[in-house]
Amino acid sequence: MRHLFRIGAVGSLIITAILLAGCGIGDGNMPNISQPSEAPETVDTPELLPQTGYGYANADGSKIIVLLAEMDDMGNNKLLNYFNYAIGENGKSYGIEYRAYQERGEKNNNRDTMQNFDYQAGCVYSIVGPPAVPNDTYILFSTDEYKKNTILQTVEKQEIRIASNELLDKCKELADRKAINGWVLSFYKNDIQISMIEFEKKGDDLLAWMALEGEDTFSYCEFPAKMYDTYTGWAMGDHGKLNVNGLRVLCTLQNDQGIAVYFSWYGEEGEAIKKVEFFAGEAPNEETVSGRYLLMW
Repeated sequence: MRHLFRIGAVGSLIITAILLAGCGIGDGNMPNISQPSEAPETVDTPELLPQTGYGYANADGSKIIVLLAEMDDMGNNKLLNYFNYAIGENGKSYGIEYRAYQERGEKNNNRDTMQNFDYQAGCVYSIVGPPAVPNDTYILFSTDEYKKNTILQTVEKQEIRIASNELLDKCKELADRKAINGWVLSFYKNDIQISMIEFEKKGDDLLAWMALEGEDTFSYCEFPAKMYDTYTGWAMGDHGKLNVNGLRVLCTLQNDQGIAVYFSWYGEEGEAIKKVEFFAGEAPNEETVSGRYLLMW
């Protein structure tokens, strides 16, 4: 995976590794919530427990449920009461409090949607303060993980914008392949922007990049795909065209080690929740960290 990363005038952008969550300590972004609950004694020590989870909000935005698949990955842990923050909506954070484990209901239809919220098995949290966006996806953090990082704050209400010709030309030069489309997904107060670039097809080979730009910084993560291949993801259902309306940034996080972008990518049957970690001197890391099955008859 080719990449380029220059460290320059953005002094706070020391890109070397990365992990998760964030808040901007002392900048007014910390939610006003009660003291975090501790993991119960019947569960492994907190150091051995996952520090993040993934879930979605109910119909009135008052609750979030941890996805059942997440719980299975955590050893079917029904006592996930150490998450205290939820982040989504391109960086908005909420305080959350653990309520209870919810058993599967008879009307469960196996969809990860607000219509099925009350029937799906999972750990339920209540939102402290104003409600979340109904049915939206959120990343859940422990207090320790939340405090390690800073949530990058968007400049203004975010709308997807067309990327500049300068960016397309830069990507074309680096990839040695024509960049045919580009969109700015998010723009932040420290002059960092996240874009998605689509390249021309080469036979059945498709290629997109997520690009991270700063004042004197540039890096990218590749998303290759194959036409008509159900396992490579982004091209399916779009006839080989990148559907930017299916992309949504959940949050971008920074600490003294690097930057991570969490985003959702909608497909034919649901939503993949992805994370891209940007490193200095080596290729970015990309993984699908969770997902939601949303197909409705």
